[in-house]
Amino acid sequence: MDYENLVEEFKKYHYIIVIGKKAGLLGASNTLKEAKIIAEELINKKNKKYENQIVARLKLDIISKNLIKLDKESKIKTIGGPIQIKIEFYKIKEGILEKMKDYVKNNKIFLTDKFLQNKDFDEKIIKLIASATYNNILKNELFVLNIIDQLVKK
Repeated sequence: MDYENLVEEFKKYHYIIVIGKKAGLLGASNTLKEAKIIAEELINKKNKKYENQIVARLKLDIISKNLIKLDKESKIKTIGGPIQIKIEFYKIKEGILEKMKDYVKNNKIFLTDKFLQNKDFDEKIIKLIASATYNNILKNELFVLNIIDQLVKK
């Protein structure tokens, strides 16, 4: 499967506002700067409606085949699939996204080959990941890998 093309088509960076268990896409792009500009423009159009709300930034990264091979040979597994999604949280203050440095939640989930071959990777999945992270559904234990298959119901 061509993971680079998949990430390029779907976009690498996503800003998702999370309110309770609901999530909405604010902006997405293959460049970090452009994704943030798109998100902040939408936030500012809402005239402080989203003030002090939490926004998750998801970044899709492709794991190299070499790293996956080394991880399979290792006793302690640190990679759960060919695509890793890193999650950071921001707070909206005066229409600007400010990174929350003290916001401690599990910050990554892996997309597996099985998932990518059998399910549609779409905006609904991205929103689910942001909401699950915000609402502490992802596991936080040491050496536990969060993979999309555990989150998405069959």
